[in-house]
Amino acid sequence: MDKDIPKKIIDELDSASQQLEAEREGKVPEPSEKIMKIIYSDKGPESPFEEAPPGKEGVKAYSGDYWGAFSLEKFANAGSLRYTHEDAGGWLKYLQKFKPRNFWYGDAGVKIWAYYEQYDNWQDTYGMDAVLAVYHSGHGGMAGDGKFYVPLGANWGGLGTTACSDKMRLGNEQVRYITWSTCLSLRVLGGHNPIRTWSKANLGFRMLFGYETVSYDDPDYGSAFWKHWNKGKSFSKAFMDASWYDVSHHQAPSVVACGATKDEAKNRVFNERKYYWGSVSRKWWWWRWYYAAKEAAAIRALNQNLPQDLLIAELQPRAVDGKYVSSILARHDLGIRLPREVHAGPEGILSIKDGDMQIALEGDGSYEIQFARPNLENTNQISTPKALNLADDFLREHGFDQEGLALDHIMLSHEGGGTEDETQIEGPFVTETVVNFTQLINGVPVISPGKGYVSVTIDNDGTVTSIKNSTRGIDNLTDRFKGTPGAPDEESSVKEFEDPDRPKQLLAQAWQEQMRDWIVKGRIPEQFRVVPGTYEIGYAIKGDEAVLVARNDIEVDCGGGYLKRYSVEVPLLE
Repeated sequence: MDKDIPKKIIDELDSASQQLEAEREGKVPEPSEKIMKIIYSDKGPESPFEEAPPGKEGVKAYSGDYWGAFSLEKFANAGSLRYTHEDAGGWLKYLQKFKPRNFWYGDAGVKIWAYYEQYDNWQDTYGMDAVLAVYHSGHGGMAGDGKFYVPLGANWGGLGTTACSDKMRLGNEQVRYITWSTCLSLRVLGGHNPIRTWSKANLGFRMLFGYETVSYDDPDYGSAFWKHWNKGKSFSKAFMDASWYDVSHHQAPSVVACGATKDEAKNRVFNERKYYWGSVSRKWWWWRWYYAAKEAAAIRALNQNLPQDLLIAELQPRAVDGKYVSSILARHDLGIRLPREVHAGPEGILSIKDGDMQIALEGDGSYEIQFARPNLENTNQISTPKALNLADDFLREHGFDQEGLALDHIMLSHEGGGTEDETQIEGPFVTETVVNFTQLINGVPVISPGKGYVSVTIDNDGTVTSIKNSTRGIDNLTDRFKGTPGAPDEESSVKEFEDPDRPKQLLAQAWQEQMRDWIVKGRIPEQFRVVPGTYEIGYAIKGDEAVLVARNDIEVDCGGGYLKRYSVEVPLLE
């Protein structure tokens, strides 16, 4: 009968039979583009929500109680900000793919009633305690006694224009996850801790996200959070990685979680990645945060000189497909078994998990690999020299061009915790050391956040637990932008950079333009200063090109004790 069956079908059946036999014997077939199909979707592969309990109905047309947001750029009693609406909008944009919002209040619509007990679940629809997850982006400050306070947009009921943590009562109704995208909202150092600030306010929330330090006014926090979450990360890691890698490592993001026991709280802060409806015990609190190591050996000297040749780098384009994923697995000798198909979410992000191992990729080919879970029980911090040696060895063994990389900085992952009555306080501990390298192009570093770096994470056992790689191959170095050739006999503009202060002048001009925008809004900063140790010249990756830029950070005094930071970047070749 075989002669009646087309040979093509016989071959396909034989191939399928061989593959099934190999699977039975535990043999993994060689990965190939054919056996992994990437399915792209604008919605995203996964909802972050646990479904609401049955019977939840509000008095309004919609009161699903899943999420809500507040964002302020204009305040009743503080200087203006620029990017908080974009910040909150980036957070809500992903969520609204799955559930409608209860509310999003902005500027003068943000008033004190929404933060205090009497009205914080008004009409079972509006206020901080009316939703499962809530996001507030604006100014923030903290008093010496640990009281956190935020300026609002307008007065209400004669109660003023500032909401304070000691008067809040959150979690006895709906809210379980609270993000304060503000300065100083979750302090963990200098005599402060999350229990001191938030125990009186916490009547059942599970997790709270904030900052130990002054934070940056940046549009990308909210969207970057979901980018990292879609890589399979927990809420806390997604929040801290978004702040550290996509915005600035000159700040310290922090997260706290609660539970009935130390282990429950610790497990929640490290692993929870779904919005759950249940309230939790406040008996134990556990928190984690990122902070830069201060040792001289852990920080790269800033580049403040132009390269000899002012060139633009044309970068190698990359197609993210099964073949590319397989090449990464082979490079790192990673035994992850590729599925037949994988779903990619926003920005082409996909994640593949196999036990404790996981690989996640972005649409531009950047990738992260978790090789193993860190041993968090070992709290004896590994030394900086040992961490550097282990990271260097890893790069060499995994085929990285170490001449094309330079040590950038070392980040320390801290944790600590205690009981609600503070009779037991543990830590702070350093449980992971992250050695960050930056890519060198034309002899100078890439300095744009989230691009052109390699990070190697090492636990206190000396195990390399993960790697991040966003470096790009270089096709060509040229003195012209693509598509913008100079006119015949036109002189190059590089002569203006014979003045070594020209980059600083361009940064000052860019900052003055931003100041004029504030004047139009009617409230200018009281004073500002360049943050020491932030002025640098380097490359910024823009699509498939890397261009020379100058950057520095500005800290702004917005009045009322509120500070904020801005990153200013200007191109040096147009």
